[in-house]
Amino acid sequence: MSERRREREEQAGSALIIGLLVVLMLLASSAVLLLVSGAEMQVVSGARDSQQALFLAEAGINEAIVEVNRGVDANGDGLGSLSRSYGGGTYVVTATLSGTDYTVRSTGTFRGRSRVVEVVLVRSAKVRFTKAIVAGRTLQVKNDAFVDSYNSTTSSYSSQAGSTHRSMPRAGTAGHVASGKNIKLENYAGIYGDATPGPTGTVAQGGTAVVTGSTAPAGTFTPPAIVVPPPIASTGALAISSSGQNLTIGPGDFGYDSIALSNDGQLTVRGPARVVVNGNFKVQNSAKFVVDGTNGSVEFYVKGSFESTGSADMNSVTDKPKDATLFMVGGGSAKLTLANVTYMSVYAASSDVTIVGSTELLGGVVGRTVTLQDTARVHFDTDLLNRDITIAGYVVAVWREVIAP
Repeated sequence: MSERRREREEQAGSALIIGLLVVLMLLASSAVLLLVSGAEMQVVSGARDSQQALFLAEAGINEAIVEVNRGVDANGDGLGSLSRSYGGGTYVVTATLSGTDYTVRSTGTFRGRSRVVEVVLVRSAKVRFTKAIVAGRTLQVKNDAFVDSYNSTTSSYSSQAGSTHRSMPRAGTAGHVASGKNIKLENYAGIYGDATPGPTGTVAQGGTAVVTGSTAPAGTFTPPAIVVPPPIASTGALAISSSGQNLTIGPGDFGYDSIALSNDGQLTVRGPARVVVNGNFKVQNSAKFVVDGTNGSVEFYVKGSFESTGSADMNSVTDKPKDATLFMVGGGSAKLTLANVTYMSVYAASSDVTIVGSTELLGGVVGRTVTLQDTARVHFDTDLLNRDITIAGYVVAVWREVIAP
């Protein structure tokens, strides 16, 4: 009996030892898992902090670009140089001017982690209206529409219009047009100048269409530059919708979510001024839109679409196309239907431009596609050949992250 008891006790002791060993092994495994989990959490946390530091460095770059483009040193620490605390971290930016270019270095720091970003800012390309119309893809001139030229520094268009096209006054023969692909001219359309299709394009000319210059294709074709809007913050939507509403803005920079003019309301913009519209720009229902370029030009940057109706009235105080330019910068379409003579150029390299009705546009046009129809006319001001427009100030030419050695 005692022998059996001893065997049971030995078996119980063995089981207890094995149980203790298992418990010890489980405790050891848990400790290892805790150590591994803690290390992984540190890695994840460190990666998150590093990413946040990169975001801060980018925020510093963006703020420096705004300061450089506005040309205002808000804190007296040098144009483009600044230091900020934000979101629990910091960014410190230094901007160095070399010639006309800026090298901007931004260090973002968050919870002991730092990232450094460096960019080179260069003056953005200048644009120039070299022809009456330049279409990146195709150009169509329909119905009785035509293109000619004059020079605003000499005298008014009407005083230079010594000829006619389909009973409408017509001036000079420097109304050259060009297209990256084809040019289509319907019967009664007129090009008083050269009609130059792209290297592989053609001019399809109706039997009674007029081209006074060459129709030979271009040897090469350089697409028009895409315009970048200046960094101007929006103050919301602007709507002027009654005859008693007259608003005058400028000079200066202005930003809106949209602009809608209607029902005899009037907007006057005094230059020098830049107006950025994040959405659509509409001028309709007898609205009046006046540009006063007496003291400087006015530039509109529209990210949505632009549309004017036949009863819209767009006027210029100076009667000079150089004083008003509409830049289409978001790919939205531009449709001009105007009841009066308008002194304005349209630069819309990424947009389709349509000019209809009896619209008379004095200036130049650049578009992805351009269509003139009805009795629309473009009177190219050859004074634009001598004038460059610098767009968007400084833009990023080089971006790189600076890696510590």
